[in-house]
Amino acid sequence: MIGKADANSNVSEANETNNNKVSAVLTLQAPDLTVSALSTSKSGVGPGESFTISATVQNTGTVAAGASKIHYYLSTDNVLSTADTLLGYDYVNSIAASGSASISATVVASSQATGAYYLIAEADGDDDLTETSETNNLRSIPINVGQPDLTVSALTTNKTTYGAGETVTISATTTNAGTGGAGYSTTKFYLSKDTVWDSSDAYLGYDSVNPWRQASQNQRHWMSPCPPRSQTAQEPTT
Repeated sequence: MIGKADANSNVSEANETNNNKVSAVLTLQAPDLTVSALSTSKSGVGPGESFTISATVQNTGTVAAGASKIHYYLSTDNVLSTADTLLGYDYVNSIAASGSASISATVVASSQATGAYYLIAEADGDDDLTETSETNNLRSIPINVGQPDLTVSALTTNKTTYGAGETVTISATTTNAGTGGAGYSTTKFYLSKDTVWDSSDAYLGYDSVNPWRQASQNQRHWMSPCPPRSQTAQEPTT
């Protein structure tokens, strides 16, 4: 460290060459944040679907790191650029030297084209901290953004012959065969004279299907009265 007398040259001195004094060498230390672990609650999501990101921010420096933020991006590669989409961020509290903090945040996949992407996490996303290295703040993992594809993969009834007005017990499995998660949906049941659905088929009822991941199934059981020939149930419009 150097101390300089009359630093603004306000005083006319007999000797202008002896104003400086050098102290002993000082060692300045700084924190160094990295993303040591990164994972998601789903390996594939649909456009507009929410998912949870879990990350561990580690301070590999020799002094504590102040509060900062971690940013999450959706990218077509594993290199962060201005073209990448910011999904969200989370606050990171102060981390002691050699310490770490585990955090999680729920974000929503943007309306991107479907395909293979990378999730990039950036420690000290706002550049609030001076670190020993500014080149090791990133970590990425692959994530697929796809569309759901719902099918009724199994459908049975408790018997094959019914009287008018008799209760029918229906067991159905709705499968998401797509590469993205599916939100809330409805499976409806009809009574038909053939294997092709059309508007003349008698509506029996519906069952609500909760959201679920890609390549998964939702199995439900439902009961409905079999309508008389002259009467059909009123089908909801939503």
